[in-house]
Amino acid sequence: MKTVTLIFPSMKELWEFQKILNTDNYEIVFHRCMVIGEFSKEMIEMAVNKLEACVIARQWFKPLL
Repeated sequence: MKTVTLIFPSMKELWEFQKILNTDNYEIVFHRCMVIGEFSKEMIEMAVNKLEACVIARQWFKPLL
């Protein structure tokens, strides 16, 4: 499992992906057509290839002082 952000072209694709999710560890950001969560490699590949999602790997930054 890998923590990533998936951005979909529209809400239609986002809901298609949400229907087939096999994890409970995710968050949907509706106004950005985005899902953040822990997904398997197969789920990520399916979202990219079939639902035209873009993948952004989760990155952590230190706050600037």
